Amino acid sequence: MLKRKRQCKYLIKRRRKVRSSLSAFARSGDQQELHKLRVELKRIKAFIKLVQLYRGRKQVTIHLRSIRELFHHAGIIREADLNLQMMKQFHISQPAVKARAGLILRQEPGKFQSHVSHYDEIIKDMVRSLQKLLRPLRDRKLTGWVNRQLKKIAAVVTIVQTDQLHSARKRIKNLRYIYEICSNRLKARLALNADYLDQLQDLIGKWHDADVAVRLLDAHNTENKKGLDKLRAQRDQTGAAIFDTSQDFWCKVTG
Repeated sequence: MLKRKRQCKYLIKRRRKVRSSLSAFARSGDQQELHKLRVELKRIKAFIKLVQLYRGRKQVTIHLRSIRELFHHAGIIREADLNLQMMKQFHISQPAVKARAGLILRQEPGKFQSHVSHYDEIIKDMVRSLQKLLRPLRDRKLTGWVNRQLKKIAAVVTIVQTDQLHSARKRIKNLRYIYEICSNRLKARLALNADYLDQLQDLIGKWHDADVAVRLLDAHNTENKKGLDKLRAQRDQTGAAIFDTSQDFWCKVTG
């Protein structure tokens, strides 16, 4: 059984990590702190889905909404930075895309930093409210949820449905975040190969970043076709690697 005390401890830790990254980004504007912040928010979102197993969708929907503004604002800045990095790596010249990303990186970090106290209060209130909903979760219910997620992931990665890969990656991450909360006894019962899931989601992440960049640059008729072709080839190679890695999925994920 996943005890209430263990859930509460995990949630409080996430709240502290969010506050730390908010403060660090407010001081330095470091993109890595923004990345850490988004990871912690994803952990909280996964945790809320866990609570949904015994509280129902209606009671947790408001908590997901609470972090949406913060997550979205951080994502705008992060995506602009990643797009510029990708263009630089593949020597792609696209003035319109570069100008748009540059404008975001000049304006949005300052706006974000001015809202740090507001965002911190939102998370604090959300965590306090969520703590009141926490209850013990029986192993059977959690195991059933894990198995359902694995089936949905397998349905995508084993045939590489590219339009569903990003959703599959979100499911993998949610599994990994929930796995962190479990006791060693419960982890042994679930018997997940965490390293394999990490490897798979990392590949999908690389594929997704390349795919987003290709679509963005294609839409703006980039002049550097050679660089774009190279980026497209990297995306396709990563897609092939996903397919190779997902072979014998069930043996690997429970091995």
